[in-house]
Amino acid sequence: MIKIGNTLILNGDKETDTTGIQLNGICLLTCGLSLRSTVTASSLSDDGFTYCLQRSIFTLEQNELSPQEFNVHWHKKPDDIYPYLALVTLLLLCGVPISLISCLEF
Repeated sequence: MIKIGNTLILNGDKETDTTGIQLNGICLLTCGLSLRSTVTASSLSDDGFTYCLQRSIFTLEQNELSPQEFNVHWHKKPDDIYPYLALVTLLLLCGVPISLISCLEF
């Protein structure tokens, strides 16, 4: 779980205890491998994955990001995709351009 500004990024495939978290005015973004998640990976390979933003979201600067897909590269395929989905989502929320994220190797 990551909270930045008024946005809370959660693993959508795992039950998360939000007890004690004030949810009024909070935008929930879910990362997971389900069609219900805000963010998912539409394909996985040894050298990366296709990041899929399934619904529009707003950055911290209130710029709208439309649904889209782009490739993300990693040095070594991890056992757990969720931290990568959350990290890329966090970078997008902070306004890091997709063109830069696509060039990085995590």
